[in-house]
This record gives sequence, structure tokens and C-alpha cells, in this order.
Amino acid sequence: MLRAIKLLLSCFCINIQRNTCQLCIAVYTVHIRYTQQRYLMTIKLFLSQTDSRPMYQQIMGQIKQKVMVGDWQTGFHLPSIREMASVTGVSVITVKRAYSELELEGVIVTQQGRGSFIAESETVRADLQLSELDEKLKQVVFSARQLGLSDDETKERMNQVLLNTTGNEQ
Repeated sequence: MLRAIKLLLSCFCINIQRNTCQLCIAVYTVHIRYTQQRYLMTIKLFLSQTDSRPMYQQIMGQIKQKVMVGDWQTGFHLPSIREMASVTGVSVITVKRAYSELELEGVIVTQQGRGSFIAESETVRADLQLSELDEKLKQVVFSARQLGLSDDETKERMNQVLLNTTGNEQ
């Protein structure tokens, strides 16, 4: 809608007078700010000072979460390190570490002069989901062992849960 208004006003200004029109510049500026705000809203991360994890791990976790749920598709252009630092309110070094770790894990790729992108691999999302599942299964095993259950008892209980689950439950 805003793009159409900008284009319409641009055409109108060019037809009226052949030089720059202040109204067109104002509309263009509004459009740029609107686009930037919409972009910044998609990168909004919520970091907590009370979380026991370091900030860079919180950033990594939330980026992975956005990829897992499909908010950020493969090829999505991540904000620059400085933009992310500004949005999250942490230092550039913290964001740099998060991006470096994500690159080592294969979640993102960084291209010199172009920026960082979600990796083009078709399995990134599935790999992250399986990794999260593994973490939850580890928690189940840990809880079972705290209850004094043997591995066989844990497996039996897990099989019972699998048999009684229809697939629609959470």
C-alpha cells in the first residue's frame, strides 16, 4: 500500500515539475522507516539478565528457535552484527561470538561484504528440531534416573507413552 502511494506521488511530482519534490522525499523517508521498523520487528530477540546462560547463548538459542519454527527461512539475511547489537542492547563482541558459534554449527553462513544468512541447507531446520528433541529426551532420562528407574523401566514407560499417544497431543 505504502509502496503504491510512494510510486503514485512520485509519478505525480515528476509530471508537475521536473525537479525533486519535497512531498516525494517525505513519502520515501516514511517508506524507508516503515520498512526498517518492520524488519527490526522480525529480528526482535528477548534477552534476560536473570537467565543463567550467557547473552551470546541466549542470542544463539533464539535465532535457532526462529529457524526451527520457520520464522526465518533458509537464505534469510540476518541483521549485521552492529544492528543486532543495537536491537538487543548487548555489545558487538557478544553478537560476534553468537554468530561465530552459529556458523561453526552450520546454522548460518557469513559472506564477506554481504553479511550473514541462514544456511541454504535443506536439513538445517530438521537438524535443529532433532537436536531440541535430543535435549528433551536427555531431560527425560535424567528425570527417570533421579526417580531411581532403570534404563529398561524407562524404555518400557517410554514405549507405553508412544502407544498411548495419537500424535495430536503435546
